[in-house]
Amino acid sequence: MNGKGLTATNTSTEVALIATALIASATDVAAIAPHVLDDLTEPGTRQVLEIVCDLIAAHRPHSTIAVADELQRRGLLAGHTGQQVKMVLTEASSAGRLANPLALSTYAATLCAEAYRHRFAEIGKALVEAASCAPEWDLLPLLRQAGTDAVQHAKKLAALRGEDIPA
Repeated sequence: MNGKGLTATNTSTEVALIATALIASATDVAAIAPHVLDDLTEPGTRQVLEIVCDLIAAHRPHSTIAVADELQRRGLLAGHTGQQVKMVLTEASSAGRLANPLALSTYAATLCAEAYRHRFAEIGKALVEAASCAPEWDLLPLLRQAGTDAVQHAKKLAALRGEDIPA
């Protein structure tokens, strides 16, 4: 799904999550955000959510204006990367009804699930490539590490969904 999810608009799951984080309670965002930061892959999304988290940790407002001000203060709006960050913040702040504080955990779980499936696709590609050209002694450790990482991701997803964590 490439982070695009199944939203009714062209807004990605990542941007919908950020839109919601901008208006959700600080407590809810602080509880959810650390679980999804590593799953953010779209340019600019991680920087915006990290600023939201930093503002919350400093007991400061985390509204669009506060986030834009902090991004500017830190010099994160400069250059090409800065333009991507601005675009994310603009899209998030204009997401309309997708920005629903009650949906924060749902969006987080959706994003995590998308990243989990993407992980499996990447594992498959890496294993196919390794099978044809990697030294044999590297194959099993590669498979073990991929499996360990996938199990950790599955546990994170289960926790976000409030489900029993798989063994």
